[in-house]
Amino acid sequence: MVVITLTLGFFLGNAPVDAVTLPAFMRCMRVDLVIFCLCNLAAVWCVLARNRN
Repeated sequence: MVVITLTLGFFLGNAPVDAVTLPAFMRCMRVDLVIFCLCNLAAVWCVLARNRN
């Protein structure tokens, strides 16, 4: 939730989500998906590294 809040604040500022800010909102959601993807890949790598022995 913190990641989404921070990226929304960075991309949109104080503007509400409406037709004018929709492109920035969609860009924000794409960045969030990439961040979550990288976090999940890092978690899988940590589990595999821990269970390797």
